[in-house]
Amino acid sequence: MSEIEAVADRVSALVAVGDAAGAGTYVESFATTNPAAYEIGYTGLALAKRDAATAIAHARRAIDVGAGALGHHYHALALVLAGDGAAAIDAARRAVALDRSPRSRGSLASVMLATGRADDAVGILKQIIAETPRDHLALLNLAIANAQVGDFQSAILNNARAFEANPGDTRAIHNLVNMFADIGRWLGAIAALEMTRETSTDIPPEVAVTLDVAMLHMIRLVSDVFPQRGIAQGDAAVAAAINSASARAPKIQLSILRQLLDLGRVDDAAAFVTKIEGQPLDASDRAVVAYAKGVLARHRDDTAGALALYEQALALDPHRADACVNATQLLLEDGSAAALARIDALVAIVPADRRPPELLFNHAAVLAKRGERDQARDLLERVIRTTAGNGRVGKVALAALRELG
Repeated sequence: MSEIEAVADRVSALVAVGDAAGAGTYVESFATTNPAAYEIGYTGLALAKRDAATAIAHARRAIDVGAGALGHHYHALALVLAGDGAAAIDAARRAVALDRSPRSRGSLASVMLATGRADDAVGILKQIIAETPRDHLALLNLAIANAQVGDFQSAILNNARAFEANPGDTRAIHNLVNMFADIGRWLGAIAALEMTRETSTDIPPEVAVTLDVAMLHMIRLVSDVFPQRGIAQGDAAVAAAINSASARAPKIQLSILRQLLDLGRVDDAAAFVTKIEGQPLDASDRAVVAYAKGVLARHRDDTAGALALYEQALALDPHRADACVNATQLLLEDGSAAALARIDALVAIVPADRRPPELLFNHAAVLAKRGERDQARDLLERVIRTTAGNGRVGKVALAALRELG
């Protein structure tokens, strides 16, 4: 450990026990002997006081006098405190460019967590733990990131691993307690909803179906992944939603159908779509049915059938951009010249103002394959503007744009 790192750790320890004055005296001792340690120490004190402006000023001076990666990491923390997440991530990445140690990359992951980018943090932390399996700080942060993205099973496991790696640090226990408290609130909501359904004998049909759909969503929130067949509570919730929707208008039934597909209950969706098909449906409703059947065909690995159904959905309702997204994805996976040639015509069916980022990205991909780089670049830039570079599509669009140059 360098002297600068030792000073940073010592200041943190003194502040943690409430001895800010002692920390200040300690930092002053480096005023003439080690300017970088002096500036880092005062950055740490300013961070502890939540004085973002002072912390940024000291961190910048620390970088100027040679604090290296640690200076950039402290600058990143100060920027997080100031609310400038994008600049904070840039600063943390500059630090990692100078020092790729697990500690340095772990600091980048912490900044990602603090700025709401838990998915990115998960990837970094998993890599660190693959290299250093008992890094309890990385395990702690990974557990936090897991919980933030709703992966509660992994959060429990990684908190347990963190506690085992360092039983003297009880943060893993506190994390679990807080996480279960949050889950408990949803469980309480589920219990209240069940009680409402069981004790009310005169619930109007439109209220019943709404309550049943709410139950589907709450079970998914608690379970992370909605239970497949054989789990009693999941089966009961699905059966209740289908039953209450069956007496409602087709559009309500189609909404339940879409949700069954989103929840991964493919068999239930397949049985329900057969019932819906026999009812009088307008063109837009038949487009939903065609889309749903396309998704089911894809689950059966019937690519040709899925593509035909997505095209049918688009022909019935040009606003079905989701069908166009799925169809163009299948054609891109095919990759043949004939398949790629069909994409332009499909995209043109969807009104320009109704094309989502996923569809724009798929269109950009085929344009790039054909060498139409300027047009592809324009579409990718639109995707990035729309998504702010976040989410799966935003990130792959950023990567694709870099590849185009």
